[in-house]
Amino acid sequence: MDEAQKKELFNALTRVIIQNKLENIFDLSDYVLSKGEEIGVPTLELMNDIIASKTGLLRLYFDGAYQRRKRNETPKYDSETGEILSK
Repeated sequence: MDEAQKKELFNALTRVIIQNKLENIFDLSDYVLSKGEEIGVPTLELMNDIIASKTGLLRLYFDGAYQRRKRNETPKYDSETGEILSK
């Protein structure tokens, strides 16, 4: 798998984190085990290969999901279209 493919799949994983408000690696692993085929990441081994060099950025996404839940905050934009929902 080349770097462009890894980048595309990493972006798919971050969308999953945002859309499902996943707060940790266990939540993401559960998602991959149950629905990973849908986003092109069918195994935990592939997920680990994709995220291995981006753990710092991944941690920021998990922290963002956690913080949003703690504040009971709704998304300010549509993660699919990028459209701003509220200001």
